[in-house]
Amino acid sequence: MLYNSQEEAIAENYFTFVNDVAGILTITLGTTALKFTHPEIFAWFFLAILVAWVSNKGKEYKKISERYLREYKGFGILSLFWRMNIMIIGIAYITGIALGHITEAKIYVFFGL
Repeated sequence: MLYNSQEEAIAENYFTFVNDVAGILTITLGTTALKFTHPEIFAWFFLAILVAWVSNKGKEYKKISERYLREYKGFGILSLFWRMNIMIIGIAYITGIALGHITEAKIYVFFGL
């Protein structure tokens, strides 16, 4: 893919990683945590590891983020969040499990099972 700048390429690679790898892994680890007797403990552990991993993988993006974010002032920042939609859903999901708001039983009730 062609990019207008090196910063755009770095950002696109980071967002792709965040959604395609980390986002799906976050949802998977959250679901795995639900299978334990006390899923909250495992959800917190998984969340800590994931945040550290995503932060570590984002070092290159962190260097250019301030300049890159200037292009997305105001409502444009929402487009950046949209680019991380799977990761945001995954973080919300695993955080809900960690806080005890999402349980296996509640998921079954939600789906009418």
